[in-house]
Amino acid sequence: QFRVVERSSGKVVSQIKAKAIFSFHHANAYDDGNDIVIDLVGNDFKALGRIFPQAANSQKTEEGLLRFRLSLSKQELSYENLINRFIDFPRVPSHLDGKAYRYLYLVDASGIGLIKYDFLEKKEYKWQPKNIRAIEPAFVPSPNATKEDEGVLLTVIHEKDSNRAYLVVLNAENLAEIARAALPDILPISFHGQFF
Repeated sequence: QFRVVERSSGKVVSQIKAKAIFSFHHANAYDDGNDIVIDLVGNDFKALGRIFPQAANSQKTEEGLLRFRLSLSKQELSYENLINRFIDFPRVPSHLDGKAYRYLYLVDASGIGLIKYDFLEKKEYKWQPKNIRAIEPAFVPSPNATKEDEGVLLTVIHEKDSNRAYLVVLNAENLAEIARAALPDILPISFHGQFF
């Protein structure tokens, strides 16, 4: 169920049923007129048997980048699957949390690369060097940015061939690699990355 709660009163103003999904990570949500847009990553619950033993006996759930649109005026819910495969760890620039946005950054297929998704063009761009695993990217805007994607992405990768870990800096506009700094020790692959 999707429930919308009025923060000032605690009143439930909408309660709409949807088909069953499983999601570890939500990307963002924002108001669009009388609609609420909710972006999240769906996971195939049946494939999560290593984490949830009961998943092996469950039904497959939809995976990929899911965009829900909840109409408060019509009390209707619709959705579309924008990237229909195994992805995860969606990130938007922190200053766009809860606001309309165009670009989303994600990790592709078990951490083998990064994706930039353009909601306006409904197009994805990839950074996928061979034999690496990447963690969740962190977006750092340029100090005087005039465009949403003007800045860099920071991620940590583990390079399988050399068995080394690196901090990688990518141009957020085109995903071109700008710099790579070797870390002094092997850094185990983790879920989340942050920039402070």
